[in-house]
Amino acid sequence: MAPKKRKDFSCRMSFKTGRTCSTADFFASAVSEDKHLRSYVAVCESPATTVLNPFRGKPDHCRQSSRGNELMAISVYGRVVSDVDYSIIVKTASDDWNAGTDAQIKIRVSGTTGNIAETEIKGRFEKGSVDNIYFQGDDIGHVTGMEIHRNKDGSFPNWKLKKVTIKITGNVDSIFKYNDLVDANKWITLPLSCPSADYYVNNQGYCDVVESRTKENKEE
Repeated sequence: MAPKKRKDFSCRMSFKTGRTCSTADFFASAVSEDKHLRSYVAVCESPATTVLNPFRGKPDHCRQSSRGNELMAISVYGRVVSDVDYSIIVKTASDDWNAGTDAQIKIRVSGTTGNIAETEIKGRFEKGSVDNIYFQGDDIGHVTGMEIHRNKDGSFPNWKLKKVTIKITGNVDSIFKYNDLVDANKWITLPLSCPSADYYVNNQGYCDVVESRTKENKEE
């Protein structure tokens, strides 16, 4: 299917009048049928200007395109978001006879790109069980946080979660220990820990090798 035509941007920067654009005018979605293409258009004062990328929350540099003698429009495009394979290992507690659940479980994973991968996860979630779940989602970079949610569905909706391990190819395993009952109809934030003493949670909030800590301390 052919992509939709990009929306024309009405706000322009005139060097003769010095007119500026409002914050609301700075972004226009350029949507295509490909859900992984995310882009926007911005009008800038000069090629040296940077504009906040609304998808990543980080600045992008402007680039020039000709719009006539008096006008200079700068188009900035967001990055292409690719799918990443996620492996989620969920361990249900074994020290409570009522630890297992029949409820619907959702997971929300955040990372260094600013993206969030959210999905429903399905498994046995019985007392002492270890469930391996696989799904694809937006590239979030390095894992920095995780939230979990359950509803009140089923005959036995209560759930005592032991821990969740998130595996992404090329990244250090991210472990979220809980060992407590998960409240219903709330997003519960779990603390991040690393798989061994060879790793630590760095200043960016993700698990990194210990050798990187020396470099990080020098930069501070």
